[in-house]
Amino acid sequence: MIWVSLVIAFLSGVALFGEPMEEREWTSVANTKLTGKAMSLENGVVSFEAAEGRQLKVPIDKLVEEDQQILRKCFMGKMPTADELVAPQDLPFTQGEIVGPVEASGGSSYYLYLPTTLSANYDAPLIFWTGPGPAKPDHIKPFIDAAERTGMVIAASVESKNQTNALQINHGHTLRCLEHMKKTLPVDMKRLFFTGSSGGGATAFYNANQIKCAGALPFIGYMPDKQVPKYGDYFYIATGAWDFNRYLSAYAAKKLKDKATHRVYNGGHRADTGRVGNEGIY
Repeated sequence: MIWVSLVIAFLSGVALFGEPMEEREWTSVANTKLTGKAMSLENGVVSFEAAEGRQLKVPIDKLVEEDQQILRKCFMGKMPTADELVAPQDLPFTQGEIVGPVEASGGSSYYLYLPTTLSANYDAPLIFWTGPGPAKPDHIKPFIDAAERTGMVIAASVESKNQTNALQINHGHTLRCLEHMKKTLPVDMKRLFFTGSSGGGATAFYNANQIKCAGALPFIGYMPDKQVPKYGDYFYIATGAWDFNRYLSAYAAKKLKDKATHRVYNGGHRADTGRVGNEGIY
């Protein structure tokens, strides 16, 4: 089982330490077993000392609910319920629904989703979509479940599309939209991810080479000029098994080495964002 997930990068930066727990058996959502001591919980990741002395780090969401509750009780005390979450004050848009297009500047705009799980305690992570054609609310819908679970903000460029000089033009729209969000929303640009499909996936790679970010989740995409992005530590590269970009996606995953997870799904040139996209975020 792959324990490491992009969810690490989306969670709060608060470190939470309690007394190490007694050795016991822990169970993952995939029903794999781990015997060891839970030593700490930090950034949503549990540090274990396994029975044979190995040190392991596991995202808490990868464990069954019963084990999650045990760990939270030990290291975090009582967890707030959804009704107890305190949202940031004076948000310019309604939480829990897709809004837009929101006007940025210079002819750039975006659709936006603010989850109901936004917390006033820290700025939210952000995922920004670019596509081969103008964004619609449907481009945001597949990520809503992940947004609610992680407290992240989702935005999608309305003007992004395949065209002459698409990468540079789409990048310009990205910059203007991000600048507007930085001024108006409680977002953490250190936990910024780019995503998109096909030509928009290429733009996601391009943006990660120009803008400091945490990584990218390109679908059926490719690295422009085969240039490895300068920024980002987490890349989730998904492609259809018979998509014509599949070899370019595989090349990108190979060049990014340990930074990348390469996910091949059953399909062609159609981004399976509804299921595969949420997997990458979880």
